Amino acid sequence: MYPCKPAEVSRPLRDIPDPTRRVYAGMVAPWTTVWARCSRSCARRRSTGDTLIFFLSDNGGPIHSNARTTIPSRKEGRTLGRRHPSAIHCAVAGVLPAGRTDDRLVSSLDILPTALAAAGGNITHADKLDGVNLLPYLTGLDERSPHQALYWRYGPDSAIRKTNWKLLKLENRPAMLFNLGADIGEKYDLAEQEPGWLRN
Repeated sequence: MYPCKPAEVSRPLRDIPDPTRRVYAGMVAPWTTVWARCSRSCARRRSTGDTLIFFLSDNGGPIHSNARTTIPSRKEGRTLGRRHPSAIHCAVAGVLPAGRTDDRLVSSLDILPTALAAAGGNITHADKLDGVNLLPYLTGLDERSPHQALYWRYGPDSAIRKTNWKLLKLENRPAMLFNLGADIGEKYDLAEQEPGWLRN
């Protein structure tokens, strides 16, 4: 699976003091090469039609157990609504703008309707898909946010993200409210200062 052995990739990462984390980083780093190989392979096969490649990150985890870190986000691995980097690539030139970055809220649930639309499928409200087709947003036809809000639930824990605001409810704890625009690390709970937001 990896283009080279993790130990070989970790050698240039000597500036990472934790040896476990250094090996973990060495295992993740080759995926940039895998991504490039997939992109080149698809570009060579243009006759097969448009190909979309979706790349998503994992949500990280507690550093004491698997050497991963979520800095600058909260350290709690079960915290919901965390930011994850992702990328979308189209093998056919001109279909999606190259090199464009976007900070609007999207979800992995958007992959299915986006892929269906790209393949020429017809999506209706009757399909009851939770995600949305991202193509109008990726191509610049729609400058609005794809989602007014995003929702997460994992067991007794839940979260809501709306613009820069995030409401987080963990089991047996009062609801917490964070302004991620000013506090990406979720250090300052604003639930008492912003009671109106909680009612909305």
